[in-house]
Amino acid sequence: QRSDVDFEARDRDGLLPAGMFFSVGMLLLNHSKNFMRFAVPSLLENTFVKLGSALIAVLLFYQFISLRGFVVSIVIIYALMMAGQAIYLHRLGGFRFQLPARLPDRPLLKEMSVYGLYSILGSLGATMMTWLDKAMIPLLIEEKGTTALGIYAIMAYIGTVIDVPKRTLEKITAPLLSQAFIDKDWDKIADLYSKTSINQLIIGLLFFLGIWLNIDDLLRIMPNGHLYAEAKIVVLFLGISALLDMITGNNSQIILFSDRYKSYLYILLVLVSLNAFFNYLFIGKLDMYVSGAALATLLAVGLFNLTKLVFIWIVWKIHPFSLKMLAALLIAAGVYLLTIFIPWPANPWLGLLTKSAFITLIYGSGIWLWKLSPDINALVNSLLHKIMRT
Repeated sequence: QRSDVDFEARDRDGLLPAGMFFSVGMLLLNHSKNFMRFAVPSLLENTFVKLGSALIAVLLFYQFISLRGFVVSIVIIYALMMAGQAIYLHRLGGFRFQLPARLPDRPLLKEMSVYGLYSILGSLGATMMTWLDKAMIPLLIEEKGTTALGIYAIMAYIGTVIDVPKRTLEKITAPLLSQAFIDKDWDKIADLYSKTSINQLIIGLLFFLGIWLNIDDLLRIMPNGHLYAEAKIVVLFLGISALLDMITGNNSQIILFSDRYKSYLYILLVLVSLNAFFNYLFIGKLDMYVSGAALATLLAVGLFNLTKLVFIWIVWKIHPFSLKMLAALLIAAGVYLLTIFIPWPANPWLGLLTKSAFITLIYGSGIWLWKLSPDINALVNSLLHKIMRT
């Protein structure tokens, strides 16, 4: 028993270097935004880390590596991510240490400190918004609360995969939006607001269709998938929640990059409180189990984005909506109806493959033919041109 305790203590030692490598890597990632370069840093931060983590998790599951080896591997993944960011920045000429010629003036330093404080508090509030449901499930479900949390966490992870493209697009638009506020270019701000909204909705709908229409096959190939089948409504609620977040574009960035950045924290605190109330109501009082936590998150995220939309409209008189969004929703609805009425292979692996290919082809073709997004059409046309040349 003593050796087990020591082993766990040694494993926890890996959290410090992993956290350090991750923090420095993210700092370098944010610094690369100054050079308007996003592809490689985002590839390292998202794809490399996630695929690497998934690979070593599989190795641990099949006992090719020990728990200690898993921890060491995670540390190595983050160290390589940090090193990759540093090498890329060095090639751009942006990785160098240089002390400023003089410190900022006291008024500017005070303004920077206040902005930094509100940014930190806003990040903490956003983190609470994300993890509040997971924290409250064991507290509100008296029997088997830990089991319920495990089921919810797995299903929530599947549902929130939909909003992964949003994080990448936000990294791309952040410096552009920041510069637009510096230049007071309101037309540019409105254009970015509209473009991020339609692009995120189009990509989010594709992910939503792919995940929700394949959920039964996915559960069939998962270990103990039958245990999660009754909780698949969590994927639906959180998927819709992610779509609501994506369809409203970069509304958080618009508020945070403006001189009204303090308002974001106040709005967020109110919605965190509402989220806690919704969780208490749906889980604790109405006994809705894990679906209650997902519904609470859906309502809280919906109200949060509605509040930001109204705030931005009142202050700047801009909104992200267009008829193209309605067209994208109609295409997605058509693909959904086609998919559910077509008989698919009984084999879950074959069903996943054929159904995903069908959804991508039909939905993607509709979006491309209707030219709903100039950015997406330009990317597809470029890829088609390269394929035809080869």
